[in-house]
Amino acid sequence: MHSFENVNKLEVLIDWLSFTTFSFSSPDDLLDYLGFSESDFTICNGSYGYKASLRHNIYPITILYNGNDNMGIHVNISGSGISVALDAYVNSLKEITPWGDYSVEYKEEGYLISYLCYLNECVKFTRIDLAMDDKGCNYFSVDDVQKICNDGRCATRFRVFRSERESSFGDCVTGNTLYIGKRSSDCFLRVYDKRLEQKTKMGNDVGYDWVRWELELKRDRAQSVVEHLLSGECLGSVAVGVLSNYFRVIICDDSNKTRCSTDPVWQKFVLGVGKLRLSVNRMVKTISEKKKWITKQCLPSIAAVCAYEHGDLSFILDYLNDALYKNSKSVLDMVFKENPLFMNI
Repeated sequence: MHSFENVNKLEVLIDWLSFTTFSFSSPDDLLDYLGFSESDFTICNGSYGYKASLRHNIYPITILYNGNDNMGIHVNISGSGISVALDAYVNSLKEITPWGDYSVEYKEEGYLISYLCYLNECVKFTRIDLAMDDKGCNYFSVDDVQKICNDGRCATRFRVFRSERESSFGDCVTGNTLYIGKRSSDCFLRVYDKRLEQKTKMGNDVGYDWVRWELELKRDRAQSVVEHLLSGECLGSVAVGVLSNYFRVIICDDSNKTRCSTDPVWQKFVLGVGKLRLSVNRMVKTISEKKKWITKQCLPSIAAVCAYEHGDLSFILDYLNDALYKNSKSVLDMVFKENPLFMNI
């Protein structure tokens, strides 16, 4: 997992990455683009509507394919798979030198940002998890956060929360997690005891308290996170900024929670990083973007039909006028503003 160390002793990392692409005709072509070898993966059954998948033989990397035409190829990379995917990308950049060894051009912005930029050219990000690790529990334990929620000592955009405490039959606590928000929403927060999780999973105690704050961001908000990172904002600022926008620990000194003072421990936790709003662009796509979509999605099928019909395009031209008026009003407004005479055709 690629991470950064912040001065407030929080380690911030990307712990999950999902994206969908329509730019590749086969999963093998996508593997090549990502720097992987086909031998690293095994063909398996699909899921989520895809009929087949490729799963990495060792790491949690899955490529889903063979779904409906509007589903493209979908990739899920979680946990340790992030660093493996990053390594595959870096290795694909290696060039042989005159001395017979290999070199990689240094990227000032770091390989993580370079990798996201590389992917952003041909994928749509659908999920990204931002994890903030408080190693040593310098600020809040999971039980602290639960009590804060129970007592209403937080100003939050989330509406619900629930706790999950797991124990073995030997009365040994094996897990402690607080879920804030709904998993189905575009933003969801988990606060859990990472020390317990590691001990249960790996069988070894790391030797120090460890609390993880994990934001799960999906759909447009995942894409927005990537855009913030590509604009030059550091990973730590983005993660803490998003968290601050959704959740704040307060001192209840006003009847309106939004006007309440910020708890000083929370203030140290976020280091005064301002709120970062993940803007969701719901504006209609431009005609230029529609052209790109047609080129990627439709032209192969159109070309095949045209070839079959010996170049005859009448099957398209006969339906163009009716098809135009199936667009939304906002799209038609764009068309008629550019070409007002077309309204009378």
